Amino acid sequence: MGKRKYVEIECAYCSKPRSIRSDSVKVNNFCGPRCSQKFRLRTPEDHPSWKGGRRKTTAGYMEVRIRDHHRVRGNGYVFEHIIVMEEKIGRRLRQNEQCHHIDGDKTNNKPDNLQLVDIAEHARITGRERRNKNMVQCLMCDEKVYRKPREQKKNKNTFCSRRCLGLWTKINNKGVFNIAK
Repeated sequence: MGKRKYVEIECAYCSKPRSIRSDSVKVNNFCGPRCSQKFRLRTPEDHPSWKGGRRKTTAGYMEVRIRDHHRVRGNGYVFEHIIVMEEKIGRRLRQNEQCHHIDGDKTNNKPDNLQLVDIAEHARITGRERRNKNMVQCLMCDEKVYRKPREQKKNKNTFCSRRCLGLWTKINNKGVFNIAK
């Protein structure tokens, strides 16, 4: 057996030189546990993969990392549309106020696309938008009717009433049930 080989490395945190065995070299090498812990607990801004503190949530909204904002969430991020709206109106949003994206695009946080509304009005607007999206046309009388998305998937034929369903069935099944004489 030969003598172990040592190499000179730099600590990834404090840049001090250190000799370690050649078979122990890693991506990040430290001079001791204190530097290793400081490296792991550094702020996100110091991390190599930091992208500026702006990200998209799973719900589709944009977030910005601002730790000292009054509307900061537990993860240190604030929704970008809240920040833009507060700058637009020149004050903080009240508890009963919300931002509505006029075009429905949650990532479009331009001031002219945001509308300040109270909670009740926001529920009315978004409910109306959802209802309009789920309106279907009666096959018999062409009247527009609301159907839940799961009902639309289940039934391709949509009618506004049982009367229309009966008329449509009568027309389409004409002669099918006639028994040969």
